Amino acid sequence: MLTNFQLNDRFLLTAVLVGQPKLRHRVARIPQLNQRIAVRAHPGPFTAKETASYITARMGAATHRTGVLTKEAVAIIYEQSKGIGRLINARCDRCLFAGAIENVSQIDDRLVQLVGQFI
Repeated sequence: MLTNFQLNDRFLLTAVLVGQPKLRHRVARIPQLNQRIAVRAHPGPFTAKETASYITARMGAATHRTGVLTKEAVAIIYEQSKGIGRLINARCDRCLFAGAIENVSQIDDRLVQLVGQFI
């Protein structure tokens, strides 16, 4: 009902729903809500190039270092995660933890493969 409040030329409230794919099905079961959604976006898995850019951006934001993972390591993370963001994050997190334990300055493909055996 909140989305019904509007002036002559604009809405007074914009609602943004963000969730996993199950949310789409739940919203579909509520016609009054489903009809009010004007824009929908359903991002899929990242490509290999997008995965590399994503990891670089996240590492840059967190550490201001972008070369923490080798290109080969990133390629293996992409293969193992199939480009799914949540899985990319989990694998990178575990690889960084393993790298800290091994006291390495760069995560390579060997370490990613090793960590991948335990996920």
